[in-house]
Amino acid sequence: MKMKLFAAAAVAVGFLAVAGSASATTIITQGGETLAIDAVATPFTPTLTGSGMTMIDNFDSISPAFGFTVSGGTLATGTSGTAAAPPGDATQYEAVETDSPFTITDTLGSLTRISFYMGSPDATDGLINRLSVTVNGGLGPIVLTGTDIWGGPGNQVGDGNQNDGFLITYTFSPQTVHSLTFSQSGGPAFEFDNLAAAIPEPASWALMIGGFGLAGASLRAKRRQAATA
Repeated sequence: MKMKLFAAAAVAVGFLAVAGSASATTIITQGGETLAIDAVATPFTPTLTGSGMTMIDNFDSISPAFGFTVSGGTLATGTSGTAAAPPGDATQYEAVETDSPFTITDTLGSLTRISFYMGSPDATDGLINRLSVTVNGGLGPIVLTGTDIWGGPGNQVGDGNQNDGFLITYTFSPQTVHSLTFSQSGGPAFEFDNLAAAIPEPASWALMIGGFGLAGASLRAKRRQAATA
């Protein structure tokens, strides 16, 4: 049984499947916000990210990158009675069990595109993957359950097959993303790895910060001139 948790009904307004390919694009709208989901069956590598993305948490050497905080979840390696490593993933990954949701928060407020690699997707028999996306200045979170997380029936059906694994990329508009919370219902776990994001390069941040500094200095100078006059 597929469960729905949408505060306002999410509507799939577009779907594109490429013939002979395991990729698809689904557009979901909810509460005035839009989320484009690209899901591609991709062999796992330790450096795997969406196109143009920067790794922000691989649950090994990067955990998390500057500008992000994480909480909850359970780190795992390999396959156990409660978690199965995403296909091809021999590194440490996140296994979100029913009593331990995982949240990653962008403290800089600049996130518009994110990606992660997930395995053994759950959307049947009461085992449901869940993902809640909150935005900066938005009307409320977008809450995805089951097949909505990876783009609907054009991809894996979500029967927990441990051979199923694919890279997911989200593009969010018009607001920027504040946080994502991964959770699971019915057991056993929501498994994923390699959280990545499209974030400004350090040089770009330096230019932005420098620009803010110049603007502040100019404003202070104008105030001093006005006070003198």
